[in-house]
Amino acid sequence: MGRLTKSHCSRGEVVEELGDEVIVAWDHWKEQSKKTDRYFRDELRFWKGENQ
Repeated sequence: MGRLTKSHCSRGEVVEELGDEVIVAWDHWKEQSKKTDRYFRDELRFWKGENQ
């Protein structure tokens, strides 16, 4: 699974793949009660860099 960004440049990690959809844990939600959200793959921009 990889790191990714949404249109407003938030960073997160795909924690589960569900076919055309993924469950994402956003970095900025770590301290909140809601830690994940579900998206279609085409809603997100995946980033693969050296520091994944």
